[in-house]
Amino acid sequence: MTPGEDFWGIYDLTLDDRGRLAVPARYRQLFERGAMLVQGLDGQVELWTVEGYKTSSLEYTEEPMTTPEGRRLRRQRYGPAWNAELDRQGRVLVPTKLRQKGALDGAVVVCGRGECLEIWNPQRWEAEEAQMEQGRAGQDR
Repeated sequence: MTPGEDFWGIYDLTLDDRGRLAVPARYRQLFERGAMLVQGLDGQVELWTVEGYKTSSLEYTEEPMTTPEGRRLRRQRYGPAWNAELDRQGRVLVPTKLRQKGALDGAVVVCGRGECLEIWNPQRWEAEEAQMEQGRAGQDR
């Protein structure tokens, strides 16, 4: 992702029976050179441009690989990541392992997070929205 190409918006979409997701049309051109699908830390799956993924991964390599923490951080970032490409219809195939971890089957919620798109199970998304609402309510006091 280059500066000024923020991912935003919330989309109610569907994974087809093969696990393919149609990427919102406004963002398809950003994935022309490939994509990265990553298991998110909050139960979602993240869809990154290759450049955005590389840039965001730098913080995972700050700790030396000679330390247990450095190796764990690298495994956490690179282990649950897959290269992906959009097909001619603008769809990306979400690997089975990521679909299972994210509880993705059928209806999904795609949420822009600035640097990437997140793919959520609708029930998990509702719980996340409730957490965000609680945080906002606490700030209003």
